[in-house]
Amino acid sequence: MLLETEEFPRLLLRGRWALALTEAAISIFLALWYHERPAAAWIAMALLLAYNGVVLVQLYRLPIQRIPLRLLVVLDLLFLGNAAYYTGAATSPYLGLCYLIVFAAALFGNLKGGLLIGALAGAMTVGLGLLDPEKSRYRWEVVRDTAPYFVIVGGFTGYLVTQMKTWFTRYQGSFARELDQRRTEQARQRELELAREIQRSSLPLVAPDVAGLVLVLRTEPSLEVGGDLHVFIQDPIGGRLGLAIGDVSGKGMAAALIATSIGYLLPYLDPLRSPQQALVRLNKDLCERLPDSSFATLLYAELAPREGTLRLWNAGHPPALLWRARDGHIDSAACGQAPPLGLFTIWHAPEQELTLAPGDIVVFHSDGITEAQGMGEMRLHQLIRENAPAGPEALANRIIEALRAENTEPVDDLTLLICQRCRET
Repeated sequence: MLLETEEFPRLLLRGRWALALTEAAISIFLALWYHERPAAAWIAMALLLAYNGVVLVQLYRLPIQRIPLRLLVVLDLLFLGNAAYYTGAATSPYLGLCYLIVFAAALFGNLKGGLLIGALAGAMTVGLGLLDPEKSRYRWEVVRDTAPYFVIVGGFTGYLVTQMKTWFTRYQGSFARELDQRRTEQARQRELELAREIQRSSLPLVAPDVAGLVLVLRTEPSLEVGGDLHVFIQDPIGGRLGLAIGDVSGKGMAAALIATSIGYLLPYLDPLRSPQQALVRLNKDLCERLPDSSFATLLYAELAPREGTLRLWNAGHPPALLWRARDGHIDSAACGQAPPLGLFTIWHAPEQELTLAPGDIVVFHSDGITEAQGMGEMRLHQLIRENAPAGPEALANRIIEALRAENTEPVDDLTLLICQRCRET
């Protein structure tokens, strides 16, 4: 059995010093009080102390993996037995030190090692009793009262150590798994928080001021990070406004990064000049970058407040909802929508054009609105009909209030963009 940890050699060294000091103290005591000993007893004690010195030196010098414990324990017993024989045999003060050897063997040899060394120490004790002619009348008493206890100490200690090691191994395994899970969860939380910060820093928090339009934006991140995005592109000369609202499939850091990249890339594709061409180029880029089965839905709208026109290109996103101020009717701009971006290399979205009268309201939203508990499309339509006459701000507040009443925490990112053509236009 070889040592496998750094801690045990320190323990062994401390125990060795203690054993050597104990043997030295016993030797000094015997020399002072029982100095009429045969020369062989002094030689045995000297050899035992020298042996301990050699062991201590070797423990300091040898690499950890080269310390043979079984051999060390057997040699301990042999030298203790030698010293005990010349200093009182079965009644020698050195014999009690054998219990320490048996205990140490049981600690590091488990049940098998404890029983083996205990039996060896018991046999040695019996042998010392039989070999001492002066104490021969006590030999059976020695066998009955002393030798069995070595086996009992070794076996019982070894059994306890075995059970403790088994328990500790199981506990350590469960603790390690729990620790790994905790670290994984902490890393995941850090990743989600980083993704949320990326989304917050890359997406506008408020809608821009556009002449002839009233714009209200509401966004709420979920506990998980999603891939919602919204982009505003203004035309300072013509007064037009391009806006996009989208959602990348999946959650987590990957979805957040893709949504952020779309938000950065789309304005550079100049969709105000040619929305169809910009979306085709965006689709090609996503097909090259997105993994299989990943995609992004996108609704791009171009509003001209002066003319009162609304042009739409829908790539698999929930349709815009148009509330008519004149009669309170709601139109769903869902006809002709194209597949999501990033799935097919050949992609085309038909254009849909609507006319906005003064006071008309257009509601753009992510699927986190309609898929929330207690909402759905019918409920959303009802909220629009009931609250649109009060204006975009009141409508947005009422929709968010209804969502919070049914959902303590959003399960998905929520994006709500409400646009009204001013009545003065």
